[in-house]
Amino acid sequence: MNIRRLHEWAVSTAQARDMQSDLSRQVRLTPMGCRSVTVAELDCTFSRDGNRVFAVAVVLALPGLDVIESAHVVMPVRFPNIPGLLSFREASACLEVYHPISDSGTHTPGPPDGREDQVSLT
Repeated sequence: MNIRRLHEWAVSTAQARDMQSDLSRQVRLTPMGCRSVTVAELDCTFSRDGNRVFAVAVVLALPGLDVIESAHVVMPVRFPNIPGLLSFREASACLEVYHPISDSGTHTPGPPDGREDQVSLT
């Protein structure tokens, strides 16, 4: 999966709100048109002191949900806890944890039969 870098994560609150508004207009929900053979689940949580974010990604084979691979990262929190702007607080860790999976070579996106991968950010 190719993840395009759309912006730097070190932004002000005002810049984050503007970017979020601009990016929200670009969201397109369209049917995939094919059946998936894998799914990647990403999630993160914060340390009790709020200074670190822990992100994990797990790639599962469908339909049996066998674990193909997983990765985790721990990063410093770089954005304050502001309602409505959670993605600026946690998405950089979710994207960072996905890189070892997408680059590892053990998981090959885009199977030859035309089915594609799915990634869910929760």
